[in-house]
Amino acid sequence: MIPTRLSDIVEEGNREEELYFTSDRLWSGDSGDGYETGIIISLEHRNTELPYNIWIKSKENGFGVAETIAKVNGTDIDTEPGKVSPENNWYLLGSHKFSKTVMNTHNIAITTPFPVEDLYLTNTDSPPPSNAEKFERSLYGFPRESLGASSLSPDRAEILSENLFELVYEVGKQGISKKGGIIVGIPWGTFPAPYWEGLEKDENYQMIREGGPWGGPEPDSFFFATTMKSDLELDLLQFWKYSFATREYLVRISPTENLQNKDIIRVKFGREEDKVRLGQCFPYHYDENEKIRWYSPTVPMRVLVDPNGQGVFVPLSKDNSHEFEVISGREKRAINSTSSFGSKPRLKSAVYTDTARNPKRSTGSPREFSIDFEKSKGYDSEKYSAILPFIDSEGSYSGGFANPVLTGKPDSEFDIYWGEIHGHSGIDDGMRSLEEYFKHAKDFASLDFTAMSPHSEYVNDQRWEKILERVNDLNEPGNFVTLNGFEWTSPEGHKNIYTTSDKLPLFRYTDQDIEGRGFDKFWNQLEEKIDQKVIVIPHHTLDGHDWKNRSPEIERLIEIYSMWGSSEYKDNPLWDKTQEGPSVREILDRGARLGFTAGSDTHHASPGLSPDPEGTKSRYGNLKYKNGIFATLSKNLTGDSIFKSLKNRRTFATTGERGILLLRANGKWMGSSIQGNELELEIFCAGTDKIKKIEIVKDREATQSFKPKDYFFEKTFNLEDRNGNYLYTRAIQENGEIIWSSPIFPH
Repeated sequence: MIPTRLSDIVEEGNREEELYFTSDRLWSGDSGDGYETGIIISLEHRNTELPYNIWIKSKENGFGVAETIAKVNGTDIDTEPGKVSPENNWYLLGSHKFSKTVMNTHNIAITTPFPVEDLYLTNTDSPPPSNAEKFERSLYGFPRESLGASSLSPDRAEILSENLFELVYEVGKQGISKKGGIIVGIPWGTFPAPYWEGLEKDENYQMIREGGPWGGPEPDSFFFATTMKSDLELDLLQFWKYSFATREYLVRISPTENLQNKDIIRVKFGREEDKVRLGQCFPYHYDENEKIRWYSPTVPMRVLVDPNGQGVFVPLSKDNSHEFEVISGREKRAINSTSSFGSKPRLKSAVYTDTARNPKRSTGSPREFSIDFEKSKGYDSEKYSAILPFIDSEGSYSGGFANPVLTGKPDSEFDIYWGEIHGHSGIDDGMRSLEEYFKHAKDFASLDFTAMSPHSEYVNDQRWEKILERVNDLNEPGNFVTLNGFEWTSPEGHKNIYTTSDKLPLFRYTDQDIEGRGFDKFWNQLEEKIDQKVIVIPHHTLDGHDWKNRSPEIERLIEIYSMWGSSEYKDNPLWDKTQEGPSVREILDRGARLGFTAGSDTHHASPGLSPDPEGTKSRYGNLKYKNGIFATLSKNLTGDSIFKSLKNRRTFATTGERGILLLRANGKWMGSSIQGNELELEIFCAGTDKIKKIEIVKDREATQSFKPKDYFFEKTFNLEDRNGNYLYTRAIQENGEIIWSSPIFPH
């Protein structure tokens, strides 16, 4: 996207706006009935008081606007033919008044008889410029290439490492007047807050240090800027007014004298006694200097320039901006996974990671590891037989226990399959590609099934069809199952939708073609657009969720744990944020019949085995815990079988390790509704560590507990008081890991 008349950090106001999108920012394709073009735009901090004229440019002359269909957030706009000039092929589609949306995004979808080359929006009556280069020159009076260039040293650093950074900015041909200056953007979490002498008296700085974007306290490091030709004045821009819009600490550097072409500004971040500690625990290559949307992962210490004091800070062009790479640490750990069922345990894979669990490499059937059956822990009873394999290493890695394996199945009909279905990537507001997401799930996390759940508000319809095609191509029944899904977001909370079907219509809270507010709108949209089998799963309800179980046949599960923490009950030790919504137990108390899943909500494409964020503050500051994972009891590894288990709530969830917790009542599996006056409970647990405590939770309270202090636990007994809405079990291991069974429902 070519930058707008005012930069992405200027506050809202009643002003003229121009937005120009070139073809590389648009999603398009031939649908057979015409060319479909779409884009998700962000109007955060834009003037939305006036309607915007929407123009499109085609390579084809003789373009027919009358044959064009244009929609904004699902609503048709009236087309008004208005060709600018034959040689430029610009056409006015019509005008639209954008309203505020929960995600500050809008979905523009256009169907045309010919391909669309560029898109131009303006709230003025001015016609578009002939091309992007002329637009840029008319907007600023100069091309971005004349603004200079930046470099950063070092330009790569290891996760969680300490460094001294130097940013070198060379002034471009445009120069910088003493009324102008530059802004340096320092991303939250990845880098600490900047500090210089005297700043401790600044109320804005005090707020950042004490509270910060994620509740603080925030670390800081010394920040210093010099140039040979002038004194420099530093100003930390107001956090809530500017920084919150870009998710960066923004430092304005202003010269007291004019700077000329080739002059150098040096910015040093950190001192020997006060080095900059990277807060990022996962690898990523940053190469984008332009904040297209609030979540765009721009390069740390990016430079924006106002050469003539107009108050318009323009990002350097991508070719003239530095890049930065966060790399994983040295190989330190090996994580082995074994099959969860089978007459004899077998090693599935070994994943070699750094200290933060970032995968370095993966091997199937690893030769340097073997199962030592003498050191393994075994269990055998009339109903259950299991083994906790001890893994020996022939190399430099120490041995240890893997995950438990059921060697004798308690029910010959079902096997255990592990999955993680709540995660994000660069498809929406995350990082890294779709291919990296699914490769991680299969090759590193050794999942049996997975799904990606992009925020629908950040995906347009044209791109969604391509996503479905790619996910469907990765589905391998019997080996690795992929589901299709997305996340729907409103001010009242979040819900994820999943299906085994190859198709899944996409809808958003921001769409205006169907009426309703909050979750009423969600259910109206689902009933109108969905005609295939789907499962709906809400998540992190403690963060805020207006619970309405309008369709209990579809909403069958709830995510009890993720990298947000646990929503099991209020004031629990695995939740460190405000509690504005109901807990899982409170929702069950209202009569909802929901099984349990756990996931990650990863935003860097690492489902099932996330980097360990403990003690770090990344750009996704709410994600402070390790990923969760869950298992189904299913007949086989196919989409239909997994989906049936989800619908029947035949699941158990964990805080990340693959311990097993099974619950039956009167012979029926967890997730079932139980009839009759008697209630015979059957509990079996196999941990990855010794089991510290197993609790029976009935109607919000832990009514009974056992302390096995062993790797296995089995008990069958009659429950004296069977009254209540729900009952589930939770196992707490000595290493702090937790396993939850899905509830049974006595009435």
